[in-house]
Amino acid sequence: MIAYHGDETLKARLVAEMEAHRAQDQIVQGQYGAGDGGDFRGCAVGCALHSLFHIGVYERRTWDRHELFEPLAGIPQILARLCDKIFEGLPADEAPAFAVAFWAAPRPGADLSGVWDQFALRLLSDPERGAGRHASERARPAIAGVVALYERQVAGDRPTQDEWRSAAAAA
Repeated sequence: MIAYHGDETLKARLVAEMEAHRAQDQIVQGQYGAGDGGDFRGCAVGCALHSLFHIGVYERRTWDRHELFEPLAGIPQILARLCDKIFEGLPADEAPAFAVAFWAAPRPGADLSGVWDQFALRLLSDPERGAGRHASERARPAIAGVVALYERQVAGDRPTQDEWRSAAAAA
C-alpha cells in the first residue's frame, strides 16, 4: 500500500483540511462526524473523510468507513482503525493534535503495507512496554507464539492462515 498513492498534493491538501478542522475546534472524540459545512464536527477518521470529501476525492457523506482510506489515500484500513483507537483513548486536549499528526506522518510514496506487522510485533514484544511484560505466566507462551509469527511476517516469511488460527486458538 503506497501512502497517498505517491501524490504529495493529495497529502498536503488533506493535512491542510485537517489543520482547518483543528483550528475550528471541529476534531472531537466520541463521534465519527455530524453537521455539515462550517458546523461539522468529527473524530480523526471522520474529519479525514470529511476533508477528502471537501477536496473532491470522496463523494459520499459517510464518516465511519475506515476501509475507504485504502482506495482514497493509500492508507491501510488497519492503520485507520489504529488511528481511531489511539485518538479515542487520548486526553481530549491532545486528541486533535494527534489527528493532524497521524495523517501528516506518512511520506507520499512510502510503502505502508508492513507497518501494522511491525507495530504489532513491537506492541507484543517490547521488553519495557510490551504485552508480554504484563501477561500472566499462563498467557506468555501464547503471546510468544504470536510474536514468532509476526517476526516471520516482518522478515518476509508469511505464516499460513492455519498457523495464525492455531496461535489464536492458543491465546
